[in-house]
Formats: sequence, C-alpha cells, structure tokens
Amino acid sequence: SIYSLRIYEIINSHIGPDKLTEDGVTLLIKVDDLKESCNCEDKYKEFSNFRMRILDNAVREINEFYQYTVSYTYLKEGRKVKFLEFLVKPKN
Repeated sequence: SIYSLRIYEIINSHIGPDKLTEDGVTLLIKVDDLKESCNCEDKYKEFSNFRMRILDNAVREINEFYQYTVSYTYLKEGRKVKFLEFLVKPKN
C-alpha cells in the first residue's frame, strides 16, 4: 500500500547503513507526525482506526517485502497514544 511505502521511507530515513545492527534499532516517532506523513491526520482521528487500517497492514507489508523486520509498541500520555516505538531489525 501507499502507507507501507511511506512508513518504510520514514524508517529508512532514520536508519543509516552503519546504525542497523543484529540487535536492531529503536525509533521513536510521534503518532501525529506519522499521520501527517501518511496524509491521513483527518481521516483516522482515533488511534485504534489508524492502527487497524494503516499501521498493522503497513508493518505486515514491510516485513513481507522489504529488508527489515519491524515491530512496534505505543506509548501513551494519559489516555492518548502519543508515540510509536519501532524496533527495526535486518532480515536474516
């Protein structure tokens, strides 16, 4: 999808060729910044919808088609999800 490509580009821009180790790299990205980059900040206001329709599918596609294995957790401030913490590892 277009979203998986965009999220891949964002991850790739944060990882230099010398930064990625076997243990992986952790990236902290604001949810609002990610939504803005995907041009869907108005479409998916609720995080649960964004996660279900965009994020989970994009991570699955990145894991299937690109050179990284990606997983994520989310960090809340109060009741709102503010950050995504991506763990990016090279595929073996």
